[in-house]
Amino acid sequence: MVIQTKPMTYDLYMRVDTNTRGHHQWFYFSVEVPPALQKSTVTFRVVNFTKPQSLYTSGMRICLAKKSSNYAWTKGGHDIKYGKSHLIRRHSSDPTKVIHYSMLTFSLDFEKTKEREKIFFAYCFPYSFSMLQRFLKEISLNYAHCDYFKESVICKSLSGIDVPLITISSRLLADPKHYNQIKLSEFEDDDSKLSLPMYKKKKYAIITARVHPGESNSSYMMQGFIKYLLGDSHQAKQLRKRVVFKIVPMINTDGVIIGNYRTSMSGNDLNRRYVRPDFRIHPVVAGIKQLASDLVIGRDSDEAKKQNEPVTANEDILCFVDMHGHSRKKNVFVYGP
Repeated sequence: MVIQTKPMTYDLYMRVDTNTRGHHQWFYFSVEVPPALQKSTVTFRVVNFTKPQSLYTSGMRICLAKKSSNYAWTKGGHDIKYGKSHLIRRHSSDPTKVIHYSMLTFSLDFEKTKEREKIFFAYCFPYSFSMLQRFLKEISLNYAHCDYFKESVICKSLSGIDVPLITISSRLLADPKHYNQIKLSEFEDDDSKLSLPMYKKKKYAIITARVHPGESNSSYMMQGFIKYLLGDSHQAKQLRKRVVFKIVPMINTDGVIIGNYRTSMSGNDLNRRYVRPDFRIHPVVAGIKQLASDLVIGRDSDEAKKQNEPVTANEDILCFVDMHGHSRKKNVFVYGP
């Protein structure tokens, strides 16, 4: 919702995450600039942020894409401020207990262009489910002849979307029933002989991203990670010979599609549902846990045969890595035990 509060100033209200009462953080909107407003300055105020702290107070700028720049995303805006909003989030008869939303204020100078300008604004550089589909289609075509890439489906999301599961490892097609075994014939080159594996089976790595829809930077990290694993570097080749990578590039597909910031279509934070996920309400989290269980505890041989996968049990899970973004921390960091 948008309200013009005074000339050249607009208040914007973010919608709440589906089936929740909070999580106002993600915004994504566009404006069209008529000729009369070219060479003028407009101020936008996003008035209902839930979190009291933000990187906007530390110099973060607004993500924007202009038609005149072929919609290439960049950072812009000036006079950026983040603080207490006039909008009340929780009322109380005690003035000390009244809780306000936070507000982002920024201005943008509309430049003179030959055509009617259109500008998109966003909290983070967007990465949609359609972008993921295009990326997976591209690598499926580029690596169709390769023996170390396979795309399948881990499950259907709550809305019925096929959630992609990517497997990267050597001999996926040539030896589908035993590609998780170490094969010494793959280590006959001089570089591989420098560090031969000391185990009979490849280790497994489960890599996931985008459990929170608004953390679109995690999808860019995931895309780069997949490209690296499929690359021709010595390190990538050695990893494929020694590790089976099971990758879920977008856990919360429904939340991404409908534009949520943190939750799924059911209104649940899927990152808090790993202890007891419901197969009906949290199918992707349940599917990831089932994947890990199949590796450690084992799965039915008929099911493995049906999926053209090795029979697994007592596998060594090297790591579980979940890629996120963060609204208040800078740079790159790792949480772990």
